Amino acid sequence: MDKITESYIGEVEAVKDEPNYVIVPMVMFAYESSKYVTEDEIAVYYEIVYHASARDVSMSHVNVELLYARLKWDASTPSRGKKRIIDSIVALKEKGYIVIESHGEEITAATYLTIRINKRVFKDRIVCGNTAYTGWTKIYESEMNTAKTDRYKIGQRLKVLTYIKWRHNINYSICFEEWANVLGASPRTAKRIIKSLKEEGVINVKSGEYYTDWNNNVRQEINQFSLPEEKEELDDDYKPTVTQRQRKMVSVAELLTKTTDKRMVDRPELFVYGDLSEEDMYIYLTTECSIVKEWGKKRFDAISKKPKGKEMVENWEMKAKKRIENEQQEPRRIQIEAVQKENPTTVSVDVTNYTEQDEDAHTKAYRMAQAKREEQERIKREEENERFRQEMLELEDEYEEAI
Repeated sequence: MDKITESYIGEVEAVKDEPNYVIVPMVMFAYESSKYVTEDEIAVYYEIVYHASARDVSMSHVNVELLYARLKWDASTPSRGKKRIIDSIVALKEKGYIVIESHGEEITAATYLTIRINKRVFKDRIVCGNTAYTGWTKIYESEMNTAKTDRYKIGQRLKVLTYIKWRHNINYSICFEEWANVLGASPRTAKRIIKSLKEEGVINVKSGEYYTDWNNNVRQEINQFSLPEEKEELDDDYKPTVTQRQRKMVSVAELLTKTTDKRMVDRPELFVYGDLSEEDMYIYLTTECSIVKEWGKKRFDAISKKPKGKEMVENWEMKAKKRIENEQQEPRRIQIEAVQKENPTTVSVDVTNYTEQDEDAHTKAYRMAQAKREEQERIKREEENERFRQEMLELEDEYEEAI
């Protein structure tokens, strides 16, 4: 097939340098409309267009046997795989993507098909949510081959690759709710799919920056996605791709055997690309292990590269240092309380500040009220920390587990 490109729908211009590609209409992703296609349908559409005539890129001459040879679905049960292809062809016709001229009333595996691409779908515009789906995206043969590395998920992978390329032109950011709609899956399943493709090195994921909202809650901006070919510069050197991990990192198990800080066994977060908290900062500030110090510095420096991440790290550091200070004062507090218990007639002591003072009724009432307020603030902080922990668990792909 001649290498071709379209400067405009219907106008064909021959070129020598550009590899083969298929233009995919983006209304296929309009999830709230009748134009939305399944994973099988987008894969079959690609193969139909791939076999387009060099003279007329809107026409393709294929049959189910040829498409099956390309897709290799259900190899153990070919009849099932061919039925999936037939069902997809029929669905693409019903949704207005293709027009079929078949030499027979019923499509079978051997039926010779002349299929024309409906050019109108490239000009359609459908709005779903806040996104307008229109135009098309070029999907090169190399990208389809990437999708085919898992023949059980060709359509799913093709959808992700196509959508990322399209969003590259308008906006890198894609939330998981949007991924769920595009993939026709639940948000949890969408997260699993994206995480798997990232770990495989098929896509790049740049995690959104952290920030504090008006209610002083820590939030994260939407993740950004790109394909490895785009060679997007990641801001955080410690959010590597699978290939980078293999070159730069040792296993968590090996690190745990080398560290002298036994706390890392129960809480290895500094060694893995997962969520961090003030507890990890506390370990970092109090450890005597050089390995923990080194990894802690890498992790916190990486997060601090952005202003909002720096703010979050400073907040952890403040809380951790306050905890260390309280622990350093604890022996003195115990000593004072012991003296008071043994000598109940001695001058009352404010064990909070460890200074001797005469305590009248008014002072005592104020101290008790102050203690109540502090307890309420402590409970509030614990509730905020728990909410923050739950939010951090939901921040998909901020960091991945190290290999």
